[in-house]
Amino acid sequence: MKDNTAAIKKEIKGKATALLVTFALVDVLLVIMLAALWDNQSARIALLVTAGLFTAFLIVSILAVCNPLKFKWMFRNLKSEQKAQLKPRAKKTEYKHDKDYGFVSRIFDRPVSVSALNVSGDYVKKCIDFFQSMSDEQIDRLADNAMAYYLEIRECSGDTVSKMPETLNGREILDWVYPKVMWIGNDEGREGPVEFIVECDCEWEPEHGMEIVAFSEEIIHVGAYDGDLDYWKEEYLSTGAVGRT
Repeated sequence: MKDNTAAIKKEIKGKATALLVTFALVDVLLVIMLAALWDNQSARIALLVTAGLFTAFLIVSILAVCNPLKFKWMFRNLKSEQKAQLKPRAKKTEYKHDKDYGFVSRIFDRPVSVSALNVSGDYVKKCIDFFQSMSDEQIDRLADNAMAYYLEIRECSGDTVSKMPETLNGREILDWVYPKVMWIGNDEGREGPVEFIVECDCEWEPEHGMEIVAFSEEIIHVGAYDGDLDYWKEEYLSTGAVGRT
């Protein structure tokens, strides 16, 4: 348990000071009333008893200000005490959009957050390192598959996206892709070859976006985002196809 004595002491002292001021003001008011009604015996007795009671409260408040911890019994539901009793949170294995794992993509020159489930920090860094250090051949293949996805959407829609140029060459298509989140992990918690999905927005398909699926040091799929890594992994393992399958 965290030692929060100083915070508890400060809170009690603050509450005791407020009570001290209140009882002092009431005592002053009672003295004024007592002076005004001194000739009335019944009123005088009642005011004397009341003033004595509030004076006792005033003295206790002064003592509480001077030595807060000894008079903690006067106060309930101290916020500082409740904070001190909170149990430390268990360390979670999920680091959704965690600043420690976010990174700026070398290829896209954009910040990418990371969501990792049931995997270690070392494995997360392994996935990020792969994405950050892809070979020129892998980047060119990524660009080719992104271009194929773009041309497929353009052919289906019968129109081009107004913001995009008429012609795009090579890696220029990647200027119109905006990665957002790298999703890492699985229910079993096994850690083997690199596998993850990078969820992206893209200029030519604002509704479905784009995903980059990686497995075993390869980009195995580029296309509309569906978040189904297992499907594309099985396709890759059964056919050996890399890219848009």
